[in-house]
Amino acid sequence: MNEEQSPVCPNCKSDNLSFETKHVQYKGIEVQCVKGWHCLCGNVVLDADEAARVKNEYQDCQAFWNAVDRISTGR
Repeated sequence: MNEEQSPVCPNCKSDNLSFETKHVQYKGIEVQCVKGWHCLCGNVVLDADEAARVKNEYQDCQAFWNAVDRISTGR
């Protein structure tokens, strides 16, 4: 990902994004240290590798909480 030229946010169409590493909420689950272009509207533009990492971390957390839910409800 080109760290010198800001992309346009697909959500709000702003071109005033900042390249940094932040924690983000992805479908209700906090994902640590997401490196990419962060917009003031809360959207993040990521390269393919970082997007795959975020998706995998989300799926791991979702599987964990689903297992906890099954154990706690006895299913």
